[in-house]
Amino acid sequence: MESSTIVKSKLSEHLPDNFVLIGYASFEQRSTTVSLSVNSNRVNKAIIFHTKGNDDQRSKNIINEQFNSHLEFIELDINNPIDIGRRMTYEIKKLLLINTALVIDITTFTHETLLMLLKLIYTNIKYFSSVTCLYNGAEEYSVDDLPEQVWLSKGCRDIRNVIGYPGLIRPSAKTCLVLLTGFELERATRLIELIEPDKLALGSGFDPLNEKHAKLMEYFNKEFIKWQESYKSIIQTSFNFSCKNIAQTVNELNKIIIENPKDNYIIVPLNTKLSTIATAIVALQSKKIQVCYSIPEIYNTKNYSRPSDNITIFPLSEIEISKIL
Repeated sequence: MESSTIVKSKLSEHLPDNFVLIGYASFEQRSTTVSLSVNSNRVNKAIIFHTKGNDDQRSKNIINEQFNSHLEFIELDINNPIDIGRRMTYEIKKLLLINTALVIDITTFTHETLLMLLKLIYTNIKYFSSVTCLYNGAEEYSVDDLPEQVWLSKGCRDIRNVIGYPGLIRPSAKTCLVLLTGFELERATRLIELIEPDKLALGSGFDPLNEKHAKLMEYFNKEFIKWQESYKSIIQTSFNFSCKNIAQTVNELNKIIIENPKDNYIIVPLNTKLSTIATAIVALQSKKIQVCYSIPEIYNTKNYSRPSDNITIFPLSEIEISKIL
């Protein structure tokens, strides 16, 4: 799965004509970067999801000015995944009739909604002339905070299985929890407490999308090493995964699963949306893998991130999907 990173001013040169854009409006400034960078005259329709009751009006206003008449906002109740699945399914089914090129701005989807959307796209890939994903990496997270003060979310209100990734959990087998950790070790801790796995595979990210994150990542990797010492009593594997190279992360996850094929596996992606796509690919290739989502108590809505001027672009194709389902 080849990807490339370009400056946002050049984005339209890399996109097809007459495509449907799917995105997510959120409290983050990054949720408007792609919409403002595409040539709206080449967009047949824009479908923009947003969270019910969320503080996203500024983003919606900006996107509305860009696309105007050929724009549809779809409200999602983030506390009702069954309703999310129904609404997404309805929108995707309408697109299957027109054999369109699809461009997905994955930047500010939640991990759960992105995983659900990917399942729908992967299942129906043959009905689209092409599928392209775009991601605006952050220039900075937790803006202007020192590394030890950085936070994106706090708490873990609950965990739930992601619809479309139920897994075949066998009571007689050991359960291995695979965590792709990020800057939120508190959520990871709570996940371990709630799931109570027999085994742990703890992943630490490297290879940041933006080299400006290297210092922050170095700090959190040191924190990760200290944190994982708390779980020595559980059979444990540690691994490194790429924050930007989807194929590398797919390979790392597959290595873990191949090593003990009789175990139950639960994967929870807590890092970039690119590593979340890697999780989807691995889970959809094996029906025994379950994917879970941890629901944060609160987000850093005022200071979450600052957009960069770069956009990562990569295709989803049948090559990567051929083993799925």
